Amino acid sequence: MPLGAALLVATGTSSQKNASVDITVVLGSSLGQSAITGVVRGGAEGTVVHLQPSLGVNSPEATTQPDANGQYTFANLASGFYTLSATSSSGRSVGPYNVQLDGTANDIKKIDLVIPQKRPLAFDRVPSLVNTDQVVYFPEVGHTLKGPFLRFWQANGGLAIFGYPISEEFQDISATDGKTYTVQYFERNRFEEHPEFAGTANEVLMGLLGVEMTKGRTFAPEVPVAITPNQTYFPETQHTLKGSFLKYWQEHGGLAVFGYPISPELLENGYLVQYFERNRFEEHLEFQGTPNEVLLGLLGIETAKMDGWVAP
Repeated sequence: MPLGAALLVATGTSSQKNASVDITVVLGSSLGQSAITGVVRGGAEGTVVHLQPSLGVNSPEATTQPDANGQYTFANLASGFYTLSATSSSGRSVGPYNVQLDGTANDIKKIDLVIPQKRPLAFDRVPSLVNTDQVVYFPEVGHTLKGPFLRFWQANGGLAIFGYPISEEFQDISATDGKTYTVQYFERNRFEEHPEFAGTANEVLMGLLGVEMTKGRTFAPEVPVAITPNQTYFPETQHTLKGSFLKYWQEHGGLAVFGYPISPELLENGYLVQYFERNRFEEHLEFQGTPNEVLLGLLGIETAKMDGWVAP
């Protein structure tokens, strides 16, 4: 392309609608100053970390092996988009994660990778049983829900918020702190049991699946807005929550259930979406005016698919 100002236009195949953005084409370089670094957990020995340029980068795939502490680094990276993944010596893999870099020394993405264990038997269906106050069986998915997880599920929205369980309880390594917890996967989230908080509101915590699913992505801070009944601004994450997403967030648990917004509103796969620490909201205009106008992303299923525990 010639250097200078240009207009980039995209046209929808089905809708024929146009979206455009002004860009400036400058003389670039295959080298930059950005970096991707992190720690590989769950079996770093013999693991290979792969970095594949995907958009806007003219360079071959790069690979590296973590050091004795599991640390890995890719340095001198140019502006563009990359996919990051890792494969262990046993053949188990994690990723790919989409990583966006601006090419400057200030853009250093820290992405910890957890090599998943072999597919847990907890994802296999279990025999039916009689429901009680302490355990519930869901024939739709062939899984049970009991104890602290059942109480948390019932108290915080149940099926509408979390969906069905897609596994039994099992031991798993947290991508957040690298510790092992008793967990259970649901269609829309993952529960973690924290015995150190037994008897408190934090005995069961939800996985930060919104954070995990957006590793490597860049969301520019939003300009603060005036607080009104239809919009609010969170200085903690520098993002705004408004309209139908704000209403849903307020009516279904707010900060305690979903966490802070971590992105602005975005268009993904034809839907207006917004990411939160623990989930993703999706606006479905085909259900406008009904309780299903805002639906939650199936991040529990999507995360389990990335680990190879649920079929794509």
